[in-house]
Amino acid sequence: MEKKTSSVEWLVEKLFADLDIEITNETNPALFNLIQQAKEKYREEIEEAYEQGCEIGEMFNNENRCFKTDAQKYYNETFKG
Repeated sequence: MEKKTSSVEWLVEKLFADLDIEITNETNPALFNLIQQAKEKYREEIEEAYEQGCEIGEMFNNENRCFKTDAQKYYNETFKG
């Protein structure tokens, strides 16, 4: 499966590419932490949407069941490199 870029990662890339700024925990800890929090929030939203899809019967694993670990696996396979 091709890895996708989250909207948070895309926004950070676009914002700071034009400014030629690299945000790290060392260069700007406060902004770095906000970005990390936004990424975590995005991950939670994706997993929640996956779980909601399971609850209404739209998405199932091979055993016709859906678990929280399936949502985490989906996120990791889709967005993690």
